[in-house]
Amino acid sequence: MKKLVLAAGALLLASFPAAYAKSYEVILGNSVQAGNVELTPGTYRIRHKGDRAIFINLNTHRTYRVPATVEYMAQKNPTDQVVTVNNQYGQPVIQSVALGGHAIDLQFTE
Repeated sequence: MKKLVLAAGALLLASFPAAYAKSYEVILGNSVQAGNVELTPGTYRIRHKGDRAIFINLNTHRTYRVPATVEYMAQKNPTDQVVTVNNQYGQPVIQSVALGGHAIDLQFTE
């Protein structure tokens, strides 16, 4: 029985990194557009699932689902990086999010 409990505990602990690997935190200093959603300044947890990026505001716990394309890179990104551009109205729009420590970029379109 003791071995079974230890094996179950080891399996549970081993599954945490796999589940957490698709969740990242970024801090947005200004309001920014992600797809068709406006994100207010704050700390967000980003997950990607299929063709969607899910932004969770850690202050308000509000969830935003945004269409995104996952791009797998040849090398791991050295740091987290949010790349923004200004749209035709001069508003900042997220173009991509590079996930530090992983070979994944999330690409966004308006």
